[in-house]
Amino acid sequence: NDSVETISTRNTKAKVSLEVREVVNASDEDVNDPNSKDFIRFMSAKQGNDATTIYVHDHSLRKTKVNETSIEECARVLSENLQDTFKRVTKSDQILQLYDQFVEPEQFDPRDELKRSKNAIENYLRRRAEFAY
Repeated sequence: NDSVETISTRNTKAKVSLEVREVVNASDEDVNDPNSKDFIRFMSAKQGNDATTIYVHDHSLRKTKVNETSIEECARVLSENLQDTFKRVTKSDQILQLYDQFVEPEQFDPRDELKRSKNAIENYLRRRAEFAY
């Protein structure tokens, strides 16, 4: 099970997904050592500090300081990467190009659809009433 926490840093909020997985036969030292294959990423917030120290994903010894500015930058880069991955996986650009010649863009107005439906129902009821008498 994954859980999500909201970390508030001044006026910036970031959602943090906590990793939950079973590590068989691993000691506390193994899961906390960035050089271990069983290392589990974590965030450690220190009271009175507006930043959080996290280990980078590649399990190196480097530490990245997360603050208001770097969270925004990380979110921007993550967003760009997710959009790029989505486009590559779904081939949405290619699909749009392939079907572009078959479709015409149309502005959908629900009020127009409701008026058409209302008129169709009124016409049906009028004809039905005429046949009833």
